[in-house]
Amino acid sequence: MSNRGKTITIFLVLISVLLLSLTVIAMFFFQKESELRKLAELNLEQSKATEAKLQAEIKEVKKEKFILEEKLKESEAKLSDLQSDLELAEGVRDQIKEENASLKEALESESQSKEELRTELSAKLEDAKKAVSDLQATLDSEKQQKTELEQKLKTLEDMKNQQQALPPEPAAPTLGPTQQILKDLDVAPQPQTAPPVKPSTPPAESNSPADEPRAGISDEIPLGTIVVNQDASREGRILSIDKENDFIIFDLGHQDGIETGTVMSIYRGSDYLGDVKVSKVQPDMAAADFIPPFSSQKVRKNDQIVVKK
Repeated sequence: MSNRGKTITIFLVLISVLLLSLTVIAMFFFQKESELRKLAELNLEQSKATEAKLQAEIKEVKKEKFILEEKLKESEAKLSDLQSDLELAEGVRDQIKEENASLKEALESESQSKEELRTELSAKLEDAKKAVSDLQATLDSEKQQKTELEQKLKTLEDMKNQQQALPPEPAAPTLGPTQQILKDLDVAPQPQTAPPVKPSTPPAESNSPADEPRAGISDEIPLGTIVVNQDASREGRILSIDKENDFIIFDLGHQDGIETGTVMSIYRGSDYLGDVKVSKVQPDMAAADFIPPFSSQKVRKNDQIVVKK
């Protein structure tokens, strides 16, 4: 009986030792599992934080991409406008060159016509001077003939007075010297005086438009000066909307007084839609996140945006 009790006791002791060992082993594995679970949870939290950080970086990269795409579109539009202006300027320059060439030809033709007119007027002036000289010679000759006639008339008057002072004589068949001179005068042809000829004066040369200096025409086109508006309160417009990442891009930037953190209000006409907060700013455009409960579902492209008052 004692042997059997001993055997049972030993068996119970072995079972107790075995249970104790299993308990210790279970506790060890449970502790290890707890540590592994805590480590896994820590790794999971770190992974979530890393994922959130990567999501934020992806969002920032998308914003940068949107901004760069909008700047590229505006640059292409400006380049297209500059090319159009350049083509227009070249067309105007060619037209001005053609006009200058035609004006030069007209000026040369006018100068040639003027020279021909001057030559013709000079020839007419020489002819007029010659005619005046001939008329002056004729006038001098007429004056000389008049003087001779006056002297003859005076001589006749003297002879007449002398005959009246003498006593009357019987008529003679022959004519006396006075009657003979009078007869000669009656028979002699009367000289004709030519009417004075007024020398023709050459017409005054009129000032031709070709003689006046022409205004110079410049080949270059000023470009208007680009003025940057520094008024931060001016109205902008929404260029694009990223509904996936819930942010917008609008056409105001540093040059308009916009800074990171500025709160902006969005309107459609006179209707107030909501507010956004600026998260990234470029010189001429910026990105902004929606302030809940306002979201990207309520806005459209070209809605007005201003600094919140």
